[in-house]
Parts: sequence; structure tokens; C-alpha cells
Amino acid sequence: GKPALDFEEILAIRLRFRPLMLVLDDVIHYDLDMLDLMLNQYQLLACSGWPLALVLVGTPALDSRLIKAKAGFIHRSENIHINSLDSVATRDALIKPFADRGVAVTDEALELMVSWTDDYPYFIQIVGSKVWDAKKGAAEVDVDLVRSVEQAVHDRRNLFYASIYSLIDDDDELLECAMNAVAAIEAAPKPLTPRQVRTRMTEGTGLSSKDARKAFNQLLDIGLFWVLSDLRVQAAIPSFFNYFKSEYEQEQA
Repeated sequence: GKPALDFEEILAIRLRFRPLMLVLDDVIHYDLDMLDLMLNQYQLLACSGWPLALVLVGTPALDSRLIKAKAGFIHRSENIHINSLDSVATRDALIKPFADRGVAVTDEALELMVSWTDDYPYFIQIVGSKVWDAKKGAAEVDVDLVRSVEQAVHDRRNLFYASIYSLIDDDDELLECAMNAVAAIEAAPKPLTPRQVRTRMTEGTGLSSKDARKAFNQLLDIGLFWVLSDLRVQAAIPSFFNYFKSEYEQEQA
């Protein structure tokens, strides 16, 4: 149709000048017909030798969205999951901005900062930002300076936890599924597969397997847990489990 022709022509004209990388953000919200068009036109141009690269960005729900797309090649594309960092990367992320500006950070101060992050990128930003603002003109960050922002860091973390919990709490069935999932993940002697988590999270709820998969994907997208590259489930933010259980128990009291 005309939209497909327009899209292909615009890309072809642009590619005559230089190679092009398209970065499409929040793809989970794209109209499915338009997404199909873009993916298939990209494939036609790329297979014809045009210097075109495509990067699709979104939350975990992106996987299921792409499964619905009518572009077979997408299932053979490279899939990169950006979950938590490892402890080395967390330390590097915290200390580098200070080191680049000639500010020393003591080992004890760094370890305390790391302990508040869960290796979670957003928490790394919060901790680093709060410590940076608190240091003012100091040439060194020590443990006393870091401790001075402890309450501010925890307040910001709790606001974030509350936003996640409220998304789950809006649906009674989803809340029960989440509680079952938390209990199953914590009790398992080794990491569970997605199917094992789905089975345990719907116990006592009466949900069908289709509804269980839908609830699992909702909780995945909300950020209760992650599925790693080895197809094992782990807590997205381990410390959130404690917050979740506390809020859940308070509501049930």
C-alpha cells in the first residue's frame, strides 16, 4: 500500500547520503500494523544491501509484542536483556564520575554506597546523585559523608517501591499471583524456570494457563522479577521483595 511505499522511499533517499541506524524506543506501544510495516520494509532494504541497522527498545513486554509481529526474521535477531549490573560494574559506575573530577572516594564509603544499590541501575543513579550533592566542595568522599544521605536514599527507594507495588495492587488476582511468585522464588533451592513460577504463582487462584501466562508477563513488565538468558527467573530488585511482603501483610491484617 501507499504507507509502505512512502516509508521505503523515505529510507532509501536517506540511505543514499550515509549509513543509517534507526533506534525505536517504547516499541511496546507501537500500532501492530505499523510495526509490521516498519519491520518488513527494514528487512527488504537490509537484504538488498542498504547500510541500515535497526534497534528496538522497550520493557520486557517487548518480547511478546514482537512475537505477534508478522516479520519472521525478528526471531533470529540479537536479543539483549539489560538487567542488573554485576558488583564490579556497579563500583565502576559509582566511582568513575568522582574520579573523573578528581574527587577521591574511600573504600569504606564506596562499599556503603554499593550496599544501597542492589546492583540496580536506577538505584546507582540515586546513590551517586545524593552523595555528589552532599559532598559540595569536598575533595574526598568518606563514610560519614555517605551516611549523611542514607535517609534521603532510602526515601527515594521507597517511593520507587511504592510505585511498583501500586501497579500490582490495582488487581487483586495479580496481587495474589505476585505474592505466590515472591514466596516461590525465595523458597526455591535453585532458580526456577518461567513455567515453574507460573505454576506456583497461580496456585489457589483458579486462573487458566492462558491467564497465568498473562499475569506472569504483567509482573515481568512491572519489574517484580526478570528472566535471565539461561531462562531462569530471579528477583529484579531483591530488596523490593521485603517491601512487597511488608505491604502485603499489612493489607491482610
